[in-house]
Amino acid sequence: MATVRNQPINQRQQAFATAYVAYQNATRAASAAGYKGNPATLAITGHKLLKLSKVQDAIEAAKARLPTNQSLPTDDDIIRGLAREAAGLGPDTTSASRVTAWRTLAEIRGMNARSGDLPTALVTLLAGVKAAVVGEPATPRAIEAESRVVSDAG
Repeated sequence: MATVRNQPINQRQQAFATAYVAYQNATRAASAAGYKGNPATLAITGHKLLKLSKVQDAIEAAKARLPTNQSLPTDDDIIRGLAREAAGLGPDTTSASRVTAWRTLAEIRGMNARSGDLPTALVTLLAGVKAAVVGEPATPRAIEAESRVVSDAG
């Protein structure tokens, strides 16, 4: 049986390394690189890939190619931006962009965006996001208004 230790990095492993630099998340990077499976399987795949020295080298090389003055947003930065948009605090917020932000936040949290329960879940999520972003809890009237926006756009 041939050994795989000294084989060069393959295309999918290289794609994983590049995605890992962008996402800083092995599960997302494995999915983006084309590996298949449920989140648990992808997490295991990502973990195994991170142990490979050739993948570690590719990650370091990808990081070295980044401009030194470029600051990539963290996962927290992205979620905060989506939450601001979902709460209607973006500079050019529309109902459609708010619903898209809500759907994206729901997918990040592992909710099924195609589920019939999504509008209810989004409205429930609203109270926590508004409290975190705006610093004031959502009133029942505001939640009712969000419910109308979500159901009209969905």
